[in-house]
Amino acid sequence: MRRPLPTVLAVVLMLAASACALPRPHLREPAPQIPPLPQTSLVFDDHGHVITQLHAGENRTLVSLDRVAPILRQAVVDVEDARFYQHHGVDVKALLRAAAADARSGSLEQGGSTITEQLVKITITGSDQTLARKVKDALFAYQLEDRYTKDQILELYLNTVYFGEGAYGIEAAAQTYFSRPASELTLTQASLLAGLIRSPSAYDPVFHPQAALARRSLVLDRLLALGHIDRADHDRAATAGLGLHLSGAGGPYPAGYFVNYVEHWFLNDPAFGATYPERYDLLFRGGLRIHTTVDLKLQAEAEAAVRGVLISKRDPYAAMTVLDPRDGAIRAMVGGRGYFSKDRFAKVNLATGGITGRQAGSAFKPFTLVTALDRGISPLQVYPAPPSIRIPLGQGRSWDVSNFEQSQYGSLTMEQATIYSVNTVYAQIVMQAGPANVVATAHRMGIQSPLTTFPSVTLGTSDVNTVEMASAYGTLATVGYHTPPMGVTRITDASGKVIYQGIPDPQAVVSPGVAW
Repeated sequence: MRRPLPTVLAVVLMLAASACALPRPHLREPAPQIPPLPQTSLVFDDHGHVITQLHAGENRTLVSLDRVAPILRQAVVDVEDARFYQHHGVDVKALLRAAAADARSGSLEQGGSTITEQLVKITITGSDQTLARKVKDALFAYQLEDRYTKDQILELYLNTVYFGEGAYGIEAAAQTYFSRPASELTLTQASLLAGLIRSPSAYDPVFHPQAALARRSLVLDRLLALGHIDRADHDRAATAGLGLHLSGAGGPYPAGYFVNYVEHWFLNDPAFGATYPERYDLLFRGGLRIHTTVDLKLQAEAEAAVRGVLISKRDPYAAMTVLDPRDGAIRAMVGGRGYFSKDRFAKVNLATGGITGRQAGSAFKPFTLVTALDRGISPLQVYPAPPSIRIPLGQGRSWDVSNFEQSQYGSLTMEQATIYSVNTVYAQIVMQAGPANVVATAHRMGIQSPLTTFPSVTLGTSDVNTVEMASAYGTLATVGYHTPPMGVTRITDASGKVIYQGIPDPQAVVSPGVAW
């Protein structure tokens, strides 16, 4: 709505008077301070390559001013606040110039905001279009200039402003639009990004390329007019294409189920914060660098293996965990038909059990075997192996067990019953070894899920997942030593301080002779 001209004049004169009347000493109110900025966390594979970014509302990576291309710094100053290094937070000349333009238009359109005032607006006062807020911007900007140097203010500003496409701060913008760091931006790239600050949506080069080019030309004209580039550089940059090389950071990334596993591990560990919200803020806003154990080559092979076996949509779902039993490092994880697929269960990670886990079936028999050997039962002990058997449990109860397809074996040793996976023999072995002892063995070897002590535990009737099964089997591969599964080797915070170090902790849980 257009305001009456006298009202506009009164407002702009009040702003100008406020700016001119600002005292040099500190104001009585506590000096404003820029709050900490949320930063994007990065997840790396075992070779130090970035797998994906983790961020909540703001994708941001803080960089120091010396890691921003000088031409970008100059372009931003020239187009947003040419007298940035001359004023003390409030540019009276720019304010009066904007006031005159507002008076002519009859509305408050040109605010004459300095970079410092913009920083205050973004981080402290908010975007309310009121005179009170504009006055507060000016007062706080003046105070900020006493607290911070010009370069510190410019660094904070470049790390704060929004550049569109989900990119907050210049480093995220450089990576988003050009897939390169802010330190390597060229004149054409820098002038394009500098032009986005005024209106990231209107000048978005992805959706409004012509508007982006026109805005870039304006920035180049400004650089030329102020003597910061020559005519040849100006013309060369003005005639260049957009040159976008979008990073696609928000799209599908490799090892989606593994990253999901790492996120859940972090968010459920009180070592990273007393409450879930604290851990969430640290993970998605803390600028962490999370170094993991996943081998993307093995990951691709694991995914291909699952696809090669279960080729039809009517096939059951599959999961796989690949780990190194020597240090527990998880090298690959497949949790379904593709984390980024359109399948309705795509985000359910079956490798970690999904909602309830899955029954292991006969894959659970080795825990009974270990228990039996550990208790002195010979692998050569002979058992009857009928197609079905009824095991008395006392108090009038019994347990009926059948072999697969009612197979008849006569008599078998424990070794032969293991080779042929004979249920009726293992029903006798678990009774001899003790179901509770089998459960204790399984937990000792790496099974973390709760297990029933009913004798059918030997046939894998309790729900488990592939991570703990791979980990427990690894105990046999290392001749009796169990190392807990590990997905993360090191985490550093935004300053580079190590906040977590994964250290393998192998424990002897099965005697070497039994494991062998």
